[in-house]
Amino acid sequence: MTYYSQPQPETPARRQQGQVCRLQKTISAVLVAAGSSTRMGFDKLSFDLGGETVLHRSIRAFDQCPQIGEIVLVAGKNRAFVEQQAVGCTKPVQIVAGGATRAESAKNGVLAAHGELVAVHDAARPFVSPAVIAAVLLLLNTYPLLVSEDLVFRSKETNMTGSVSVVVYSLAGLNRLNQENVAAAMAVVEETGLSRVLVTDSTGLVLYDTRETGSAVGKYTFYSEIVQALEGYDAFSCSYRDGAFRSRTASPVLYQNRIIGAVYAYEYDTQQAELLQSFQTNLTRISLLIGVLVVALSALLSRAFTRKIRELLQAIRQVREGAYSHRASVRGNDEIAQLATEFNSLTDRLQTTEAARRRFVSDASHELKTPLTSISGYAELIETGIAKPEDTPGFARKIHVEASRMIQLVNDILQLSHLDNVSETGAAPAMETVDLLDVARECVERQKVNARRSYISLTYLGESAPVTGSRVLLDELCQNLCDNAIRYNRPGGKVQIITACTRDGHCTLTVKDNGIGIPKEAQTSVFERFYRVDKSRSKATGGTGLGLAIVKHIARIHNARIKLDSVVDEGTTITVIFETAS
Repeated sequence: MTYYSQPQPETPARRQQGQVCRLQKTISAVLVAAGSSTRMGFDKLSFDLGGETVLHRSIRAFDQCPQIGEIVLVAGKNRAFVEQQAVGCTKPVQIVAGGATRAESAKNGVLAAHGELVAVHDAARPFVSPAVIAAVLLLLNTYPLLVSEDLVFRSKETNMTGSVSVVVYSLAGLNRLNQENVAAAMAVVEETGLSRVLVTDSTGLVLYDTRETGSAVGKYTFYSEIVQALEGYDAFSCSYRDGAFRSRTASPVLYQNRIIGAVYAYEYDTQQAELLQSFQTNLTRISLLIGVLVVALSALLSRAFTRKIRELLQAIRQVREGAYSHRASVRGNDEIAQLATEFNSLTDRLQTTEAARRRFVSDASHELKTPLTSISGYAELIETGIAKPEDTPGFARKIHVEASRMIQLVNDILQLSHLDNVSETGAAPAMETVDLLDVARECVERQKVNARRSYISLTYLGESAPVTGSRVLLDELCQNLCDNAIRYNRPGGKVQIITACTRDGHCTLTVKDNGIGIPKEAQTSVFERFYRVDKSRSKATGGTGLGLAIVKHIARIHNARIKLDSVVDEGTTITVIFETAS
């Protein structure tokens, strides 16, 4: 490697040239992405990992590493996909075709690379960071070797230019150089330790030469360094080859800002070359050892990550087949473990939802089976003629009652299904400002016939309570609360609907009765589907067991809270708390 300097702007005294050019080797990264990578049952390169594909994650790591100057992607049949993943790279990217084997693909990538050094990586292994890449390049003597040579070159330049400056200073007082006065001046110069020193006049004629044999005295020389010195530049060059450093430097000799000659020095150094070679050999050995350790550690880490991904995929497949109780057993604090935790949380929700769905289907089937059985039985008695003519009207009335109950049940099931969809999708109905006092007034009007039939006193009172919500759903909420209060009351009982607004920015809708009440152990379950405190009473009064479940869903859609207070044989108070409309 040769160091050289570029000419600098001319100064009045002399022109300077001595800036050493730093050694910098370009590094290319070869990412092999030509294989199918389907050993895990899917295309690993295109697998979504944290919002980006495995291939894109690998490309990004090398693109963000400052030591990498070029990225070579080796593609196979997936070339279009590879090109897509490389979009947005800040560094030069080229895509080459892979070979029949992984080794051939890597070879094609290395041959296509423009860098003096090449780093080869399996693109299907995404868990490598820019910091790790930089550390590996540093440890594998990518830069230490260069720095060691750079230090030697700089030392050579300092020492040799210093020695030449001593010679130049000894000649600076002469207005003209010739063999006699140069020889006299050189006699007082101490031994420089340089292999050769030449002094020329302004025309390049050699006036002095330290070489004992083959002296160039009396001859013209055209060494490039001397030519540059006679033009007014300080010149320095150094090369390292064949186990030796070869250094050359030259400086102009000035008299009153006039170039009267040049001093040239040459050094052939094998001692420092041996030291450098020994240092680099040891460094290479250490780097190889570290490299082996890094590769082994990378393989272990890769295997661990692969195992975690395989376990997670196995869990996903089992849940996909319906095994909602299965959980991923991935441990740790990395991205895969976090993904497994999120998957387990999702599976918990799926299991809960599936259990609720099965329970709902079972309960709905049971509830529908009961009236259908009754209808079928009464119809069969009439059809076969077993029923007496005088019994037919009574049987028909019972068929009508059971059919009405079944229609109500189906309507409630459909309404719950609709509310479930609204809750899960977030597709809330059209909202407007609704006065709960108006809702209470209209509810009393609709339920007064039902209340009178059950000998229940139904009233409303309160103040204007504006909230933001769906008028249809709020009407249904109040109707279900009122119907429930009437249904589980006694003849002569009272039901009261109360609206109010509080100072903390909330409005309330309260339905209060003095009926049979709810046992304390059942109060946490009354809002569940098909739950009945007194099953026999519910069936006798025509209840479906879905009214309060509908209330809970409507309240959830409106971000409202439900408060329940009940004492057995004293009554029940249910309050729904809304935010006041802004």
